Amino acid sequence: MTIQKPPGPEGLSEEDRELMRRAHHRLRKASQELEAVVAPRSIRGRWEPVAAPPEVIEAVRSALSEAYRELGRLHHQLLGWDPPSGESGQ
Repeated sequence: MTIQKPPGPEGLSEEDRELMRRAHHRLRKASQELEAVVAPRSIRGRWEPVAAPPEVIEAVRSALSEAYRELGRLHHQLLGWDPPSGESGQ
């Protein structure tokens, strides 16, 4: 990973900050959704978790990978940061 200084004194535009905020939010949400599918918690006295169908897991994994790639693209485009070496988001 190439570590560079943050954007210059002018910083990111309001529009760019909003793009970053949304990309981070999307990645957090996708990660939480995958956690809920692959590692659900039982609610005592209510239900026991069951395995999600493979197509559901694959759809959620794909959403997480896409969110990760988009955030990496924005980091590179707006901040000049390269993703960690060997990281592809897949």
